[in-house]
Formats: sequence, structure tokens, C-alpha cells
Amino acid sequence: MKPSHLRPLTDSPWFWAHVFAAAALAAVLLRGSHVHQRQVQIERNGQGRQRALLQNPADQAKVTLSTAEHTLISLQPLTIFLLFVFIGSGVMLWRRRLARTSPAQRRSVSHCKKEGEP
Repeated sequence: MKPSHLRPLTDSPWFWAHVFAAAALAAVLLRGSHVHQRQVQIERNGQGRQRALLQNPADQAKVTLSTAEHTLISLQPLTIFLLFVFIGSGVMLWRRRLARTSPAQRRSVSHCKKEGEP
């Protein structure tokens, strides 16, 4: 199979998983601080409502309010998941692409690169 007859890279579902995981990971990393601040506000509102529903003031003290350093829900699991999807889809995309080229083509490409030819 000649390299010109390979299917386009965009036909692979692994390519799209890699692209969307990269975009989502970038969004989480760029907007994570804003989302984290909003999460603290939401948790504090909910905890305030819990305190208001409790009749006994001693029980109200048991409900601790969230801080910027300590929240109930964080973005870390989402970030880790997206990182695994990004790496996994990249590896699968690379393996599939490499498997579709013959060993002779791989040798000729590596030989051309060693000699400095395009």
C-alpha cells in the first residue's frame, strides 16, 4: 500500500477522540480557576441552606463551609480522565497509523530522514 493511498487521518475515530480530549483538557486548564471559584460559591450556598434548616445551633456548627483550598467537588478527576483519553487516543492513533504502513515504507521513510531528504 502506497502512502498516497492511506485513508485520511480524519477518518479515524481515534483522531477525533484525541482532538476533542485536547480541546476539553485545554478548556479545563484555562478556565479551571473560574470554575473552581464558582464551585466554592455553590457549595457555600448549599451548606448555608443546610445550616438554616438545622434547629439546634450546636448542629449548625457541625456543617463546615467550603473554602478555596477545600471543596467537596474538584476538577482533578475530570482532568485526569481527559489526560488518559488524550494519551490513550494518541497512542492508538499512532499504532493504527504505523500498522497501516508496510515495513519497507517505514524503512524508506527512516532512511530518507537520516540522509536529510524530505
